[in-house]
Amino acid sequence: MIMKLIFAIILIHSAVGDRFGASNPLSTLKSRVDRVMNNLDSLKREVRLNLDRQVYNVKINNMESVNKAVNPAMDRISNKVNEAKKQGRNVDHCLEEARVALRSYSTNAFDQLNKCDKAAHSRVESTISSVETPLTQAASQIKNAADQVALSCVGSSGIMGYEICVNRNMVPVANSVGNLETTYRTVEETIRSTSRSAITESYSCLSNAVSSIFKSTSQVESTANNCVKA
Repeated sequence: MIMKLIFAIILIHSAVGDRFGASNPLSTLKSRVDRVMNNLDSLKREVRLNLDRQVYNVKINNMESVNKAVNPAMDRISNKVNEAKKQGRNVDHCLEEARVALRSYSTNAFDQLNKCDKAAHSRVESTISSVETPLTQAASQIKNAADQVALSCVGSSGIMGYEICVNRNMVPVANSVGNLETTYRTVEETIRSTSRSAITESYSCLSNAVSSIFKSTSQVESTANNCVKA
């Protein structure tokens, strides 16, 4: 019985496809649903790629700033220590203390940069997740409702009867599709707005993460110089 029903549905859909042509209303509605979900997938890829590129570039620049602050300072301290050692002075501890301090400052800066990067991505992913789930559920429900309309009209008399039945019962499905498309436009703006905000905030976060590195390295260098002179 079930196989006969399925076979009947296939035959009717085939016939209706010929009758409706390209304008098969249920197929059109389901295609609109698929288009919304495809647009969402494209949006997610675009937003993630842009976020990766924007935050990564600033993060790398700031990492280079840390290295530009720490490495030359370490070189200068090492030179001072080597000059003092040539004079027979025991100042190895000055170099080691400076090395430990500079490594701590650079490690902390890198950790903060990674946290800024992670925070930006987490914020965007959280927003995507919060809007994607209900949209996906709604899309699935609408397509199921369209299938139910087709199934309920299987017993109609002939292709014309099937067409009349579908047109009469598809109105709620069509309204739901329209609501889905409207909701998607709101979802798209929400995701884009969150991404823009996350990128802007990440710039500030990334900048703050290294704002004191030159001052810190200067203090370490000054302490090391005083140690060498002592």
